[in-house]
Amino acid sequence: MFAIGAQNLPPLNQIPGAPADIPADVPTAAPTQYTPLSFDTLTEGMLTAATPTIVYRVDLPSAGRLTMSLSRTAQGALPNNGADVRWRDANGVQMTSNLWGTGAFSRFMDLEAGTYFIEVARRGNSTGSYFITASFFPANNNEIEPNNSIHQAHTLTFDQMVTGFISHQDPVDIYRVVLPSAGRLTMNLSRTAQGALPNWGVDVRWRDANGIQMRSDGWGTGAFSRFMDLEAGTYFIEVARRGSDTGSYFITASFFAANNNEIEPNNNIQQAQQLASGQSVTGFISHQDRVDIYRVVLPTASRLTVNISRPAQGALPSFAVDVRWRDTNGIQLRSDSWGSGAFSRFMDLPAGAHFIEIAGRGGIDQTGSYILTVTFP
Repeated sequence: MFAIGAQNLPPLNQIPGAPADIPADVPTAAPTQYTPLSFDTLTEGMLTAATPTIVYRVDLPSAGRLTMSLSRTAQGALPNNGADVRWRDANGVQMTSNLWGTGAFSRFMDLEAGTYFIEVARRGNSTGSYFITASFFPANNNEIEPNNSIHQAHTLTFDQMVTGFISHQDPVDIYRVVLPSAGRLTMNLSRTAQGALPNWGVDVRWRDANGIQMRSDGWGTGAFSRFMDLEAGTYFIEVARRGSDTGSYFITASFFAANNNEIEPNNNIQQAQQLASGQSVTGFISHQDRVDIYRVVLPTASRLTVNISRPAQGALPSFAVDVRWRDTNGIQLRSDSWGSGAFSRFMDLPAGAHFIEIAGRGGIDQTGSYILTVTFP
């Protein structure tokens, strides 16, 4: 059996050639006459002039993917373009509609647990017999619902996989992550073996403690892995349906502490952390804090050497920062771009206070930790 995404059709009374004896497609109550379907059981139906519509009832025991398959019988079969297949909820409200034309019919919807009705209705003067089968694959999601807002968010434990489910009725899942310290938060999403989201399935939105969006990524083909370097605190990850795409997915949050020992705040020359010759400090450029400033006092006119390297993990990527040298008044003397490899530069300077500024460059991923060492006589 195969399944392809459902296509939406206009209301029946807007489809050219639709028969006048088929009722409007938005009933006011659930159907009272229907045929119950058991999963994976072939059932034969017959559309006639006297019976232009047949309604089937399907009960889903849990959230998951409902697939409806229709095929023609060997004799007395419906002609091509013979029927509309309408999906209705427990109240009889239409969720979507599909045209069954040539060949076999197989469509799915990802739905929450409950009762649904499938309506097969003839088009034009089409009559004849057909086979219908309902199949079900449970989502097996273990996310804690409801989780549609930051106030209902499911709290993730680091490195613990959770199965989420985007359905027709529930297009958004929100997760809460608490960082105990500054560091790198990595979000990984992948598809389950069955009932998975199709390609280009969701947007992944990163929000701060107040729900303000910090970034958004489209998850398309393959696995998803993105990181943000963040300060300690609470954050929210929103997985949101794109278009009509639905299905199940795996989500995992991982965290690597920056282990920075710089003295914060150090974002201007008044707050700058003073360094002694030979002293190493681990700094951290985050999404919220993209500047670190350090103070060096030369006892005599001498050569100041600045060395910067990357730690083993959570390091800045290549071409990540500018290194700016400032005099005692904060006036810039020079600026160097730190790209790949280690950084080592010097300046011959007069006695007195000088400042070294480490500033993040460009894109949202140009963040991370670094090791700074200054030397002077």
